[in-house]
Amino acid sequence: MSDNRKRLSGAQYRKRKREKEELVKKASGSLETFLISTTSQEAPSSSQARDVNVTETEFIVVSSGEKKEDSSNTKTTMEAGVLLKEQSPEEVSFENENLHVHEDPNYWPGVLLDKIKLTLIELGPTQLTEADITFPLNKYNRGFSSIYYKKKLCNGEIIPRVWLVYSKSKDCVYCFPCKIFKTFSSGLVEGYNDWRHLSQVIERHEKSKGHICNTKSWIDLKQSISSKTTTDSLNEKLINMEKDRWVSVLKIIIYVVKFLAGQNLSFRGENNKIYEQQNGNFLKLIETIANFNDTISDHINRIRKTPSNMPHYLGVHIQNELISLLGEKIRHEIISMLKASKYFSIILDSTPDVSHKDQLTVVVRFVLLNNKSKQIEIREHFLGFISISDSTGQGLTNVLLDFLETHNICLGDLRGQGYDNGANMKGRNNGLQKKILELNPRAFYVPCAAHSLNLVVNDAAKASLEITNFFAIVQELYVFFSASTKRWQVLKDEIPTLSLKPFSSTRWESRIDALKVLRYNLAKIYDALFALYSDNSRDPETRNMANSLLLKIKSFKFICSIITWNIVLTKINIASKVMQESDSTLPNIVLILEQTKTYLSNIRSNEGFNDILEEAKKIADDIDCDPSFPPINIVRPRTKKRLFDYECEDEAPKDPADQFKINFYFVILDTALSKLEERFEQIKQHDTLFNFLNNLYNFLQMDKSIRFAKCKALENSLCDPCKNQKDILAQDLYDEIDNVAPYISSEMNALNVINYLFTNNLIYLFPNLVISIRIFLTLPVTVASGERSFSKLKIIKNYLRSTMGQERLSDLSIISIEKELSENIDVSNIVKTFALKKARKANFTV
Repeated sequence: MSDNRKRLSGAQYRKRKREKEELVKKASGSLETFLISTTSQEAPSSSQARDVNVTETEFIVVSSGEKKEDSSNTKTTMEAGVLLKEQSPEEVSFENENLHVHEDPNYWPGVLLDKIKLTLIELGPTQLTEADITFPLNKYNRGFSSIYYKKKLCNGEIIPRVWLVYSKSKDCVYCFPCKIFKTFSSGLVEGYNDWRHLSQVIERHEKSKGHICNTKSWIDLKQSISSKTTTDSLNEKLINMEKDRWVSVLKIIIYVVKFLAGQNLSFRGENNKIYEQQNGNFLKLIETIANFNDTISDHINRIRKTPSNMPHYLGVHIQNELISLLGEKIRHEIISMLKASKYFSIILDSTPDVSHKDQLTVVVRFVLLNNKSKQIEIREHFLGFISISDSTGQGLTNVLLDFLETHNICLGDLRGQGYDNGANMKGRNNGLQKKILELNPRAFYVPCAAHSLNLVVNDAAKASLEITNFFAIVQELYVFFSASTKRWQVLKDEIPTLSLKPFSSTRWESRIDALKVLRYNLAKIYDALFALYSDNSRDPETRNMANSLLLKIKSFKFICSIITWNIVLTKINIASKVMQESDSTLPNIVLILEQTKTYLSNIRSNEGFNDILEEAKKIADDIDCDPSFPPINIVRPRTKKRLFDYECEDEAPKDPADQFKINFYFVILDTALSKLEERFEQIKQHDTLFNFLNNLYNFLQMDKSIRFAKCKALENSLCDPCKNQKDILAQDLYDEIDNVAPYISSEMNALNVINYLFTNNLIYLFPNLVISIRIFLTLPVTVASGERSFSKLKIIKNYLRSTMGQERLSDLSIISIEKELSENIDVSNIVKTFALKKARKANFTV
């Protein structure tokens, strides 16, 4: 078979070889020729390097004035070098301290990339004249002149040759557009310095089609650059427009997430498709916004037209990511404030959720020196929920330590522990507070004052049989009316604005709500019961129960019981509300306790009891009740013979009024007073240690030895002997309190003192005093903030959302609870963080 392939002749092969060599020769002036690696060359001088550490591959653009040889021993004459580190050819800078590289065509790379062309055209040609330099003469005494920059026509007009440029380093001239575009070969493209024939060469060149075409391209491209209509500019505009569109879409989505999380609303529905029924609050809200916002409307239209695998950022995974970003941003802000404050306290409490998981709430308390408001702020912030399986003291300790380590919070800066009165929390041997004290002896445990007060009421309510019977009747009234809608309507007809309240099994002071209705509306409740009893159409069981309740409430003893408990619970409820404030301090709690004890002691008297009888008589008149105690009717054991008088037991009071006073009225008050002393003993111990800081004016009136002893006791309490660390020094604290005396008055408490010092920039003059007050104000006195977070827990994780993940629950809760921080979040930063996580580009280093 014959070979049909066309073979080149030897001459053709040689011609192709010459063409390749010429192309290589032309490319010998490319950028790479002027880039010399410092790894194979002599290191640059200190003036060239400009203190840049050569740790990786660096390159030097060499200028005239120095002579360097490359790997092919080609000599290049250039001036002072420009140090370029890790720059691609597109990023080459044409600016140098001593030389503008773009002004000299001899420095331009042999192969001009698009980025360099655009830069050169944007900078434009530079024409050197005799005013700038002295043009050198050759051996024929000829040289370049600025006259060549102009062309004189036959009619005498002068036309500038803006395209002609002179190279100082090579002593030759170039055509600016032809040097850039290189569509043909010419002397003015490679550099021309035959000054004798320069005029003819210039005239010939400017009339050539190649020059005209290059000049036209130059002018068009320059205009496009000026008007930003180049292909790169247009593409960049499109990219920026698309970027701005996505930023706008993401911002709206983030605001929707913040709104739903802040309002404790669910996100998802039965499906996740746009414009379908039951697709959830998130998509429904997006659909609503699309009716008024062109950005979201256009985004939804694109989703409909594009394939299903295209990103649209409306799915459930994006929702979770944005919720997580918002939660982490808020948590990071809180932890940043905590670390800036240094000392902090931890508040923990737990409760089961709807899915029967035990949720531990974590709240931190610290004193913030707010530089914006120039005020000292006592802050309590929620950090999240933790699902726990081991609720023992050791199990809670492990969970707390892991949480602090995860969020990089130092246990050594912990100065207070606030828990409820549960045995696993306050246990002296194996409780959480004991385990933490073993690790950090300066972390004072302060039992929750509100819980302690609640337990005082609990103890008083179970002190005697008569008290228990009274609350049983009150609960029986609520159960009777609430068991039937018809009965409830009868009650509402009598009391339109109020209704009976059930008892809380845990919050005893909340029973004031149930007793208030009876205290001020007992006559109307009596009328409602009587209406049910006298209605013959009612079933006998209802009428019998109504009659039984009528007999129970139409009792002077029952009326006196209502007034007694209303007085006690009203006072205790007020104290409890004050204790639950987030900025409460130890002195406030002790002051409230003393006021409560004084009040209870004052009414524990015959005069107080007589006042109750007078109030009870007014209510008894309204319901036609006999204002006297019924005869004593006590179930007695059978009588036994006793041979001696000393075997007889003490006789009970025979007067029914005295019996009620002793067995009911005094029992309540005595139990409350004794339990107030017992349950608040530890709080009083902490107050004894710190209380002198709350009244420095009176402290300064004490004897010097007493003052120093108090300072020394505080120093010892704020000392960790195992680590040999101290928060303050007693002597320095003593001296600082003496020095601060001129700036304080008798009305100033600890918070006022530190606020004064901070506002007047004096805190650095009294460091030990400021540290002591900060720790004092950091101590938690209630876990009410943790209890409030449980209210959000029940709303967020309800029976319809019982399968919610732990991380999502914690993030949604912190967005909802910390609304102030959530509203101040910069959404642009969230978008940037989200974009960085979603970026698919990878950066490669050469």
